[in-house]
Amino acid sequence: MEIKRRAVPKQELSKKLNEQLGSLQRLAQRFDDGYHTEARLMAVILRVLFHSGRSPSLLRMLDREKMEMFDTSPPYDPESLLSFHGLVALALSDGEWSYTPKLDADSAPTKVPLADWWRGTIFSDSRKRALARADLVLTAANQDGGAHVDGNIREDYAELHFENSLGWVNDQGNPPSGDVRYVAIRQIVHEVLKTFIPGYSRTLEDIHTSRKHAEISGGKMRFYPHQHMGFFNNLADPLIPDTYYLAEIFIDSITTGFVHMVLNSTRSESVNLPGRYQAIVRAGMEGGFGVFGEYTDAIVDQVSLRQIILPR
Repeated sequence: MEIKRRAVPKQELSKKLNEQLGSLQRLAQRFDDGYHTEARLMAVILRVLFHSGRSPSLLRMLDREKMEMFDTSPPYDPESLLSFHGLVALALSDGEWSYTPKLDADSAPTKVPLADWWRGTIFSDSRKRALARADLVLTAANQDGGAHVDGNIREDYAELHFENSLGWVNDQGNPPSGDVRYVAIRQIVHEVLKTFIPGYSRTLEDIHTSRKHAEISGGKMRFYPHQHMGFFNNLADPLIPDTYYLAEIFIDSITTGFVHMVLNSTRSESVNLPGRYQAIVRAGMEGGFGVFGEYTDAIVDQVSLRQIILPR
């Protein structure tokens, strides 16, 4: 039996636009708190707003496709020999280079027609492969887990992260931390929110001011996903060399990142699920025990260290 459809009034479509913008604001806050994979869900909403394929975009249904968008990227120069990342900055913090969204940088953004904004180049890697906002958003939504996970993913998109195809490294030869694709999607969302919400503003300083930091509170270790942070205890009584010790933690909750233990420079396996974890190590001459969170929101309880005797 054919399923009948009815037209959605423009007033209802406008309401849905506001709902989508609200969702983008909440996801942007989650991203700024360290949950960077929320960029994939942002991409789904951006697809709804801007992409017309078998179904028209929400903006097309609202007859707003000729509007102008804020553009925070400098113009792309195809003659330049360097790679290009127009929406993303490189920042140094705590001795580590990382990709960050530009947000509201010093230079004022320009306004360009939506079609030029959507199809304008925002990446050109070391092999001169160019990606537009549309390429980045649709790949994240359709192949990278936003609305669908594909067994084969677009190569130039994947290699931005996994092969460091932009080519930037520090003086030790290490690429910047962070997934540059997701950081760029966060900046696209910033442009969208600036376009549709009068007076909208967000800076990196705003993000740093609002972030919480790892703490021990109520007997629990609490980590936050924007940090690589550890709690280390210099033991009052030194460990006995060549003696075995059992280190143990219980992870109450964790939804992103990893946790590991360190005893006498021996690192345990990183874990990313709630539960009880143990590590048996043989003491050397050092005397310290630590629990480290790798960009995680883990809450760790019941941390213990005790000497054990292994059966012969």
